Amino acid sequence: MSYLAKNFYAAPFAQIQRLNVPAEDSLYQYGMTAYGNKKWDNAIQSFSKIESTHSMCPRSLYYLAHSYIGKKEYEKALEIFNRPELATGQYAEQTEWNKVLIKMFLEYPKDEMINDLKRIENHPGHFYREKAIELLSKLNPKE
Repeated sequence: MSYLAKNFYAAPFAQIQRLNVPAEDSLYQYGMTAYGNKKWDNAIQSFSKIESTHSMCPRSLYYLAHSYIGKKEYEKALEIFNRPELATGQYAEQTEWNKVLIKMFLEYPKDEMINDLKRIENHPGHFYREKAIELLSKLNPKE
């Protein structure tokens, strides 16, 4: 399972603002710079301090989860991806997909992952639908 997850997982690129970062965005900027340099602990420290009311909160949570994946702390990443702020909005589809991959890293029961992937497969407009179909064929080659 972990092998498949590793083949399908792709860490997002750092989104670094180059000029005139407002002071209230400095934690986000520090976190993103650390993330881009794969300094996971520094990224986690910065992203964790961003208030839930800040406009960058969902994006920060998304990258916080990926920072934990970088450290192979999959349970912590899954906790972040299970937060309601990521269930809807800009990162909903990425979150749904990454949750499946994390469950694979954590060796969750195959049936649970197949059910999660079928939910993605049954959503025609889902960004990860084709990848879900491909992964399903590898997990369930008989179907």
